[in-house]
Amino acid sequence: MISNKTIKNLLPIVIIIAVVQLFPFWGFGQKYRLSKQEFKRWEKYTLKNDVYISAYFGHGSYSMSGLSNLQADIIKGIGVDAHRNSNFPPYWLYGLTLAQKYDNARFGFVAESMSTGARYSLADYSGQFYSDIICRGVKLGVFLEKDTRQLFSSTTRFKGGFRLEAGGLYNNIYLHNYAVVYDLASGTMNEEVVIEVPKLYIEPALYATYTLSKHTYLQLSVGLMLNVPSEINSYSETGHVDYKFSWNGYRLRLAFVQQL
Repeated sequence: MISNKTIKNLLPIVIIIAVVQLFPFWGFGQKYRLSKQEFKRWEKYTLKNDVYISAYFGHGSYSMSGLSNLQADIIKGIGVDAHRNSNFPPYWLYGLTLAQKYDNARFGFVAESMSTGARYSLADYSGQFYSDIICRGVKLGVFLEKDTRQLFSSTTRFKGGFRLEAGGLYNNIYLHNYAVVYDLASGTMNEEVVIEVPKLYIEPALYATYTLSKHTYLQLSVGLMLNVPSEINSYSETGHVDYKFSWNGYRLRLAFVQQL
């Protein structure tokens, strides 16, 4: 039998041996080196925790021919020979994204604002008239983007990949018709209508990135916005007309991306 006194004497030695076995670089002054497999596992784990934030601006076209026809029919009904100043041109868009990296892919959230519009107007010495349709869209969605290749060569800072984005799209359509006749005390018309329509969308895109530094890069992407067209129904003596419109069109975006 081992006495209690012997156990007490051996206990410090056992503790020292255990510590040396667990932490050999402490006990013998050796540098601990990760194996190749351990390093890959560690690198893979740390890469999964990278978070990216970006701000971007871009340019897009929109399918608003239905609203253009609606505006033309309204003006025809009013009986004013107004001139068209703009007709839903391609316009600027702005957005923010927040993403987390998983290996060579990133999953995250996006918020974007876009707008376009059209105007008819007429003015002379007797009065003035204008008709505006202002379209604003706000989209909130999720996206997955994946680097697929090193562009040109493995030594360049260029990478290419694809992105798939989907989510909800909120439409705000503002119609405003205004007219005033200077010689008439009550010769003023001021009509306003707001139409709000929620929709779903999907946006596939291809992108190329250029690395500025270890944690910063630029991303240029070209995509296509797709959503089911909305309808405005009009009933009159001549019959029933459906005016369809959507935000479908190309999307060109330039993003500044920062790794946190």
